[in-house]
Amino acid sequence: MANSINNIIEEVFEEISKANSVEGPNCIPHSDEFINQITANIAITVDLAKMIIGILHNSHKILTFEIVAEDKLRESPPVQGYVEANLDTIKRLKSYFQNELIIQYETEFHKRLSIHQVIKAVFPIIKSLNNTPIGKIANKAIMLGEYEGLLENQYDEFTDEWKEEHLKIELSKANLSDIFEKNYKKTTEEADDIVDEGEKKSQRAVDSKQYVDYISRSKSYPLDRILKIYGVDFYFRINIRKYKFSYLKGVIEKSNVFKRSDLLLLRDMLRKVKINLDKDPNLSEYEDIINNLERSIYHRLYFKN
Repeated sequence: MANSINNIIEEVFEEISKANSVEGPNCIPHSDEFINQITANIAITVDLAKMIIGILHNSHKILTFEIVAEDKLRESPPVQGYVEANLDTIKRLKSYFQNELIIQYETEFHKRLSIHQVIKAVFPIIKSLNNTPIGKIANKAIMLGEYEGLLENQYDEFTDEWKEEHLKIELSKANLSDIFEKNYKKTTEEADDIVDEGEKKSQRAVDSKQYVDYISRSKSYPLDRILKIYGVDFYFRINIRKYKFSYLKGVIEKSNVFKRSDLLLLRDMLRKVKINLDKDPNLSEYEDIINNLERSIYHRLYFKN
């Protein structure tokens, strides 16, 4: 079970690191969206996801900070941001959001100021800017600057050796084995399968032990071996569950491992998925991609030998 926990924690960390590596307004995951994303993709509960975030933060694998403060009057919860605790990453993101803050400030206040002047101007009124575009950008720019100084001044607490040692300490303190087993089981039993909501629970794609094994092996095993171990049905369901329609499209177009019966199976699964488009707001965003995947299947079925 320890290896399973480590795999899940590593996957959450990699999702944060991957988001940080892409330049743009979404390069810092927001807690309200990210927690929902990983609970769906990794099939863990919200409570367990938050515990894993806490462990990554306490072991200095990631840094967290407030982007939006709680607003009790409007019943608006706080929103945290997640950043890999890596100096190069923080410097790059700081530079991006400082430039964004300069642009946003000029747009709203019609003044072109240096970053230091902008921060000096917005810092005293930061509470009044809560949950506004400029407020969110300002919090990111300011906190990334603070964290840059922290990593430079306390470098010994952010080495790979320190992080790994304290990750083990945090894991032992949290006693995640029992919590992981219970939460994972609860999630897999209660989750609705977007392929077929009426299928038996014992047939759900995201079975805890099998899913964790799959995640670990899929990173190093070739596709034909993965299919022999887990079967085509499980493989398709896992990737549909994770909304990896573009990935499936690429595999269908480039790989020769799928038989005609496999392609027909995937076609039927996608038909059921499309019936549930209006029931899943996340799924509805992928309608065009699903249609493209269907076209690739038809092309493979009828126009390729």
